[in-house]
Amino acid sequence: MDLAVLRTLLAADPGACAVIDARVTEAGIEVPFLVNRALVVARDLRLHTDLPDGEVRRRRLALLTPQWNAVRAELRGRG
Repeated sequence: MDLAVLRTLLAADPGACAVIDARVTEAGIEVPFLVNRALVVARDLRLHTDLPDGEVRRRRLALLTPQWNAVRAELRGRG
């Protein structure tokens, strides 16, 4: 599975995120990973925004929105 997808799915698990981030750093793929992660999070935001209002939609958007904000901030910082 793609590291960006894993990082998005496991965002609530700090230990898993740290392991993924360490692998990305070790491999020297920070920029491609960040771009891929932005695409994954944007896609998931779009998909979940289109869901009918309900608990699943609210929970997923509550996890995805901070991720999107973090990815955007990191992209701006590299620009």
